[in-house]
Amino acid sequence: MLVKKADDYQSWYIEEDGFGILVDPWLDMKMHSKTSILLLRTRAHKHNLEKDEIDKVKAIIITAPFIDHLHLPTLKNLGLEKTIYSSNLVKRILKKKKIRNKFENIKKVSKIGPFFISTYRAGFPYGGISFSFLISNKNKRSIYHEGHILNKKVISSNNIKPDVAILTAESVKLLGLIPLSMGEKKTLESLTLLNAKKMMVTGTCPQDLKGLISKFLVTKELNLEILNKSRIEYYYRLGDKIIL
Repeated sequence: MLVKKADDYQSWYIEEDGFGILVDPWLDMKMHSKTSILLLRTRAHKHNLEKDEIDKVKAIIITAPFIDHLHLPTLKNLGLEKTIYSSNLVKRILKKKKIRNKFENIKKVSKIGPFFISTYRAGFPYGGISFSFLISNKNKRSIYHEGHILNKKVISSNNIKPDVAILTAESVKLLGLIPLSMGEKKTLESLTLLNAKKMMVTGTCPQDLKGLISKFLVTKELNLEILNKSRIEYYYRLGDKIIL
């Protein structure tokens, strides 16, 4: 099983036996620059996926209804033949925006292609809006993805112990008070709870987010010194990958 950081923010590519999954894909240069003044972001490179990897994509997982997870131009460009797995909240948005891909409620499926998958409630304040998931292959190698804040109670009660954890590690706080992602300390605590020896960082460079929302956010860049002291094997760059 291959997992790859597909862009410089929070898009992920997972592959097994020639079956590819994209998680929260944003694969062009601008994020809603014409359709939203709330959240804007631009970059120099679209993504780090090869053509053959995009050709292998059969499924798309959308973990949250926000425009930086649910990037409509990317979904339209990827085509109708790819099945979208997400929540009913996202389904309603897709219907309204006339995205006509086959849709599956991810909470009602246990298998996507060669992968086994389970979903879990996200941590506060995302509990009823977003979800985390554990995905594994036939050899029981697994990846846990949480795009915002870990729900420690869920991890403990379900005894989730992945080989790789995809987590936030750069602090973002609304009005400087309400955490919207985890900083390095919380991330390391989460890795201890998950018993994961390898981490891939999602939601990178939150300071690059522009638009009205940025006026209300306090962000901190990734402190690599803290991660280096922990001796955790971590990956955070565009194109970083792990083969399990």
